[in-house]
Amino acid sequence: MADSESHNPIRGNSGQVFRKPSNAEAAERKFRMSTETGVEDFVPSKGLTTEGARALLAIHGRNELEEVVRPKWLIFLEQLWAPMPIMIWIAIIVEACITNWSDFGILFAIQVRTRTTSKST
Repeated sequence: MADSESHNPIRGNSGQVFRKPSNAEAAERKFRMSTETGVEDFVPSKGLTTEGARALLAIHGRNELEEVVRPKWLIFLEQLWAPMPIMIWIAIIVEACITNWSDFGILFAIQVRTRTTSKST
């Protein structure tokens, strides 16, 4: 039978519901942290000592993500590859084929302006 504590939900700041760890899970985490840091008296509520933090930093490294920088021209081209822009490009090609240059120019301007002013990550 599971501990009664394992059924008590904990709400996070954003309203997410988390399950409170059972006593066995907490003990296992405490053991794992003490073996990783080399600190036998690790207490989660008090945190790590400076030496324990240095040991974890040496083992696992910094908690960082690499910044991925994508060129703006690639972002621009990716925005052109979606269902709606493809349909507009087809309409632009059709207008050029039937030599309707006013509609061609309008559609082309809309396509370029929409893609250059849209926000993307």
